[in-house]
Amino acid sequence: MASEGRDDYFALDAGVSRSLQTALPAPVRWDVAGAPRVLLVVDPNENLPIAREEARFLQEDLAGRGAEILAPLVGPAATVEAVRAALPRIDVLHYAGHATPGGLRLYDGPLEPQAFENLGKHGPVLVVLNACQSGVVEQRSRTNEQTLAKAILQSGVRCFVGTGWRVPDGVGARFGRRFLRQVIDGSSVGVAFARTLHALRHQDFDLPYWFYYRLFGDPDLVCR
Repeated sequence: MASEGRDDYFALDAGVSRSLQTALPAPVRWDVAGAPRVLLVVDPNENLPIAREEARFLQEDLAGRGAEILAPLVGPAATVEAVRAALPRIDVLHYAGHATPGGLRLYDGPLEPQAFENLGKHGPVLVVLNACQSGVVEQRSRTNEQTLAKAILQSGVRCFVGTGWRVPDGVGARFGRRFLRQVIDGSSVGVAFARTLHALRHQDFDLPYWFYYRLFGDPDLVCR
């Protein structure tokens, strides 16, 4: 909604996030100690050249800002086994590729919600799924299947960023670069998210791409 007395939206100026109500408390993961360990999982299906450019930029830029960048999983390297093996060892997961509400489309098959269910206190505090419909928590179906977004939120992740609709590749790349740069520089996730939405809003003023992104969890999380 628009702010009172303004033409803009409240979410563009404040670190607004959503929360998931659940009967069971999620495991608590503390703030990041030391240099954040970042895993980039990029273009597993080998048809998103803009995502690869985004990953090359992030790998160099974030390392220069003090992050510890694990070897990126790009194309054929982005397998289910490789991603599952890395999850307990990282602080930040950034995925740029294809997805459905039911999972990430990796090189050799889907990464399903179960991959996040048994991490306990070991695993990322921030998950960014820069993929279409990755932030859909409830599917409109009668099967009541677990969605990836809900599994991530219930696993103990402090913050999760996904999308509710299909996002153009170029918009996704701009979001990923601006958002992660600010997080690694020490901004809280909520502030970085609001600033990034504000930038998208003014770059594509006539199109609501900024509205496609969703932030869940603790907006005060700092990854430095």
